[in-house]
Amino acid sequence: ATRSGSYRLSALTPSSSLDTVLGIFSSAGSRLAYNDDISFANRDSQLNVNLVAGQRYLVGVTNYSSATSGAYT
Repeated sequence: ATRSGSYRLSALTPSSSLDTVLGIFSSAGSRLAYNDDISFANRDSQLNVNLVAGQRYLVGVTNYSSATSGAYT
């Protein structure tokens, strides 16, 4: 993280029907936060997480089990 504070991360699918699942992990691999759907009607993923400057984090994006594949940003 370049600065300490709140970050909003998103996995958006403007041109596909992919059902994303978004996670953020510590550098040791511990899951810090995750999100499957923004809302009942929106299958994109978004989360807010507090990060510490100078720490390394990993972001993972996958699809919901049995969901189709597709592109995301």
